[in-house]
Amino acid sequence: MNELEIWDSECSLERLANTALTRTPLSPRQREVLQAMSHGRTYPEAAAELGISIETVKEHLKIVRRRLGARNTNQAIADAIRLGLMP
Repeated sequence: MNELEIWDSECSLERLANTALTRTPLSPRQREVLQAMSHGRTYPEAAAELGISIETVKEHLKIVRRRLGARNTNQAIADAIRLGLMP
């Protein structure tokens, strides 16, 4: 690892410690939505699979990103896995 990668990794861990670990864990439905997205589902596919609207999928993901302090859904997925919030 170079210095930038080490710094980025340390910042990421610090961000997680300051956000996700001090907040309420994800709800079961939020985990289901995040899991669907981690399997490459689109918003419409995730919505159909879970029996909810596309807007509800987007709202769940927005809440998940905020709770985990993630910039995007991919980062939220990686963080949730790292924290043991999803397999």
